[in-house]
Amino acid sequence: RKVDLVDESVDLAIRIGDLPDSSLVARRLGPCRHVVCGTPEYFARHGIPQTPEDLARHAALLFRYHSAPDEWRFTAPDGSYHRVSLEHRLRMNNSLALREAVLQGAGVMLTPTFVVGADIRAGRLKAVLTDYTAMEVSIYAVYPQRKHLSPKIRAFVEFMTERIQDPPHWEP
Repeated sequence: RKVDLVDESVDLAIRIGDLPDSSLVARRLGPCRHVVCGTPEYFARHGIPQTPEDLARHAALLFRYHSAPDEWRFTAPDGSYHRVSLEHRLRMNNSLALREAVLQGAGVMLTPTFVVGADIRAGRLKAVLTDYTAMEVSIYAVYPQRKHLSPKIRAFVEFMTERIQDPPHWEP
């Protein structure tokens, strides 16, 4: 659930994605890039998609939060926009559980690189359609507007900004 920082007296939240206009202060910490991936064995059996439209022939494992549509969106190298409606094999709101299903060869997923970057570097997963830009959003530190930000909160935000960087250390 999304925490209401003001009503629940929360000092700081880390949010990923577009932020609604609000009285909260948002400091961008870095990018949150997404990648389509599956196991090398899965792609050996089902082929490697060359275009986003090829994903329609693959078993899609979808992350779903609230009522998001069952589609993935991409921007091609030439700037053209691709929207792919997907038939899903599995849909849930837990990226780590989806990652485990992908590692077991159940299909492909579109997920933040921080979820699968180490698996891609280790060869357990293979990123595909890397010439296309999938959903890219930002990671923010969000806190109630205050004249005097606590030194601990300020130090944490500075630490996170330095830690995440651009590109983040988890990028494959």
